[in-house]
This record gives sequence, structure tokens and C-alpha cells, in this order.
Amino acid sequence: MTVRSIAQRGNKVLSLLAAKVEFPDATLAQLVEDLRDTMIHASGAGIAAPQIGVSKQVCIVEVRKNPRYPYFPEIPRVVLVNPSWRATSDSRFEHYEGCLSVPQLRGKVMRNTDIVVNYWDVDGKSHSFETQGIAAAVFQHEIDHLLGELFIDKAFDVCSEKEFFENKVQEYQAYLQKVLS
Repeated sequence: MTVRSIAQRGNKVLSLLAAKVEFPDATLAQLVEDLRDTMIHASGAGIAAPQIGVSKQVCIVEVRKNPRYPYFPEIPRVVLVNPSWRATSDSRFEHYEGCLSVPQLRGKVMRNTDIVVNYWDVDGKSHSFETQGIAAAVFQHEIDHLLGELFIDKAFDVCSEKEFFENKVQEYQAYLQKVLS
């Protein structure tokens, strides 16, 4: 198990366009293992390679009973290499987000409700899937990291994580049920 340190807001690697992965890549398996171990250790819903100081277009999304996101649906682990996404509808919603690279803060970001994600797996095989709602927002957030973008730079209604859980989470869960059902 290798838990890497997480780059924090202000670290230059987080503002760079990450490099595309060229196949075969002998370092990819270890990078994915380090990403997974670091994400699990930090209770992340996802993590991107730039967050551990590696400027490559690789990220992981996985949610399983996450204490930082108790209202998130479970999302099976997906390792995405050179991913992209596109909206499949005009529908958008306000999504409260947090980030391992911007600790202790939450903020609303407008996210597309329905998207299709295109990516390669670690073996260089292409894949595509559709996703909606919170899961779609999580994939958009992680892919933003590969483009050098942090949620906090486009967020509004920013608050501390403590304030979010004490004063806003119930109202937000009701909002999600209303707009995503």
C-alpha cells in the first residue's frame, strides 16, 4: 500500500493541462495503485494523477459508504485514462463539491446532469458509458483536474465542510431529490 501526499491548492501541478498517456506505459499500473491507495486513505470519491504530483491524464472514481459524502450513491471503481466527457442534455444542477486538494471547504458548482464519458483503460482499450446526476458531477470534477481546473475556482456559496454538514446538508439532499428524480 502506497499512500502519496496530496497536492494542495496553489501547487502548480494542479493548474497544468495533464499530459496524455501513451500506450504502453510501464508506470501506469503503479500510478493507478498509488491513486487508489491514496483515495481510499483520504476518503475521496475520486482522485486524479495531478493530485499526487503526476501530470498525466489518469483518474479514478469510486464511492462506497464514504463518510465525506454520505448522500452519494455507490459508484463502482472506474480507472479512466485520457478521459473526456460531453453533455447529452441541456439539464444542469447545483452540486456541492469538496476536494482532497482544497480541504475543509465545500462549494456549489453548476454541473451537467446527463453526460457520456469516453476513456481508455490501463490496457489501452477504449470505453464509453452514460451517467447522470451526482455520478456525472463526480466524473466532471475528476476530469477537470486533468484540465488544470479546481472546483473552487468556479464555485459559489462556498462554506466550510463543518458548516455544510451542520447547516446545509439536509436542505441540499432535499434539493437533489427534487431536481434529480
